[in-house]
Amino acid sequence: MILKYSLSGLALILATFGGSPVVKYFIKPFYDQKFPQGFINAGNLIGILECFLIFLFLLLKQYELIGFIITAKAIYRFGDIHISKRFCMR
Repeated sequence: MILKYSLSGLALILATFGGSPVVKYFIKPFYDQKFPQGFINAGNLIGILECFLIFLFLLLKQYELIGFIITAKAIYRFGDIHISKRFCMR
């Protein structure tokens, strides 16, 4: 029983904080210095929160909420892409 919770806690920590360095490594070639930064480390904090919520919803077997998070993120990103394309075309 203790081993099960210990492994779940370790998996939570790895899923939440381990993804950020991997994503940074893969997007480094595409990083654009001219892009506005906004809040410092805001993307990192949002990513940690997102991973934590997805892991929590997996443990609670709330698959619909995981779909909701992914859908909300896609809708928000579509708005960002649409606005950035409009400004780039000027």
